[in-house]
Amino acid sequence: MNAERRWSFWFLCLLPFLSIALAGARPLSELPGHAFIGIVLSIVALDCARRLVRSTAEPHATTARLPVLAGALLIGPWILIGLLWVGLGAPFQANATENQHRYVVLMVNALLVGGGFIVLRDALRELDEGFFSSALIAAAIPASVLYLLCIAITLAQATMVVQGDRTTIPPTLSHLYDALEFFACVMTYVSTALAAAAMSQAGVLGRVAARVFVALCLCIIVLLALRGIEFPEISGQTAPWYSQPGVVLRIPAIPWVMPGILGVMLLRFAGTTARRARLDSADALNEGRRL
Repeated sequence: MNAERRWSFWFLCLLPFLSIALAGARPLSELPGHAFIGIVLSIVALDCARRLVRSTAEPHATTARLPVLAGALLIGPWILIGLLWVGLGAPFQANATENQHRYVVLMVNALLVGGGFIVLRDALRELDEGFFSSALIAAAIPASVLYLLCIAITLAQATMVVQGDRTTIPPTLSHLYDALEFFACVMTYVSTALAAAAMSQAGVLGRVAARVFVALCLCIIVLLALRGIEFPEISGQTAPWYSQPGVVLRIPAIPWVMPGILGVMLLRFAGTTARRARLDSADALNEGRRL
């Protein structure tokens, strides 16, 4: 990669962490014009994505469209979070309207990640990878459905609060939410591990990188299992919520960090293969002229 594409690649890889840092810094919401930070971050991210896959606009790059679409869907949630969540903080730090908007964005992001995994399956099949991509779709669909269900519950609760209804959630519904969120997170990490394995088999991701992704996902799943199904009450904890790994790993957006990085890998792969196709075509044309 040239310097321009290299910097774009690394910026997009860091985008999930930048978005989390800006979203979690609640004092930022007190600054005048703080939303401008999110606008700048999202514009830079979009420009980096364009630079990373710019060569796919060439006529000979049509086969790279599915990886581009899958990559864009997987990194898309972090562009939205960076754009809309500056200074939002944890749910107990935000007001009712902010929390309602939070869960609307989470619903959209769950759809984007689920769609990204589905498109990734089709892209990998074009690269003759069938086993892990089939397993991927079997894990990604339940993960998306479970995510949408648990976020829909929280969105309904946030909407009730905005409307002035302070009705307490029945314990059964609260436990149902914990179970849905637990398995949604677990299945998302399973989907991420399968996506990394499939991308490695298709030549999109290096073997060492794929093993790192798989190992991280397995370790996280073990931590979640040890933590248990019930999500703890973080607003009243003596220890800060961000210091509890079992809690942080279940925050709805956190399981999308690694899929977002895989999305960046797909964008890089699409741009690289498109450039190679263009150069190969130019070499063939030059050879024909010499003949």
